[in-house]
Amino acid sequence: MTSDASELETAILHHIEMENRRDLAGTMSTVAASGADYVTVATGERWTSWEDIREFYRGFYEAVPDLQVDVRRMTVDTAARAVVAEVVVTGTLARAYWGLAPTHRRFELNTAVFYELDRTGKLIAERSYFDKNELLESMGLIVSTKTELGRLLLILPQSPIYAMRSLMRTLVNNAWPAVRGRAARLRRVL
Repeated sequence: MTSDASELETAILHHIEMENRRDLAGTMSTVAASGADYVTVATGERWTSWEDIREFYRGFYEAVPDLQVDVRRMTVDTAARAVVAEVVVTGTLARAYWGLAPTHRRFELNTAVFYELDRTGKLIAERSYFDKNELLESMGLIVSTKTELGRLLLILPQSPIYAMRSLMRTLVNNAWPAVRGRAARLRRVL
C-alpha cells in the first residue's frame, strides 16, 4: 500500500473510530468544512451542509447510543481519493429514528460505504448502501423475507393481486402431485 493509500485508509479508520465513540466533535472534524455529499441510499436521505451532517450524526448517536461499526474489508482507490468499506453496523434503536419507534432490540446491518476525501484528508462524500429488509428483520419489525410467509407479507400490501396469484400457484404446485397420484390410482382401480 502506498503512503497515499495508507493515509486515506487511516483517515477513514479515524472517522469510524469517532463514530464508534459517538464523539460528535471528533466525527465532524473528519468532514470538510464546506460540507460533503452524505447519502443513505436505502432511505433516500441526503445531507450536504456541514450543519446538516452534524445534525444527522447528533440524531443518530442519540437514537443508537451503543452504535458500533466494524470494518470487514476496505478497498482504496488513490487516483479517485476514495475508499470503499464493507462494514457491519450494530446497535439498539433506543429513540425514534428513520420514522421508526424505538424497538430497544439490537440490530445488525451489513453495509457498504463509499467514502471520498479531499486533498487534506477530509470527507467530501459518504454514501451508505444497505438492505432495508435486513435492518427491519433484525429489529423484529418484519418477518424474514427469506421465508415464503415473509415474501408474501412483503408483496401483499403493495400488490395484492400478484400476491394472491403467487399463493395460488404455490398451493396448486404443492397439492397437484398428490391429486395427480390419487387420480392415477383411481384409474387403475376402475
